[in-house]
Amino acid sequence: MRPSFSLNYSPDLNQQHLRTVQTDSLKLAYNDIGGGVVSYNGGRSFGGMSFQLDNNLEMKVRSKKDTTNGGIKKVKLIDGFGFSSGYNFLADSFQLSNPVFYLRSSLFEK
Repeated sequence: MRPSFSLNYSPDLNQQHLRTVQTDSLKLAYNDIGGGVVSYNGGRSFGGMSFQLDNNLEMKVRSKKDTTNGGIKKVKLIDGFGFSSGYNFLADSFQLSNPVFYLRSSLFEK
């Protein structure tokens, strides 16, 4: 098993360059640097932690041809499986991100 843990912080540097303009019934946000109309929901900053747990699955088999190490050979069944997720302390809601489950395997020893 291989646990992994990281702390991250990413400020929202784009927010200071956004301006809003009210047209008839529509409120538009544009970037004052490039002048383009953007879709901005706000809150793009991230301050949180990410964690991951990775594992592999191996099997020991006895080889009749090979006599080294007592004739025992390790065979990988699954190269890696586990999950990862994260937690954003700066988010107003949905602070825990969706967990991601994964599986890695090599087919036919390639």
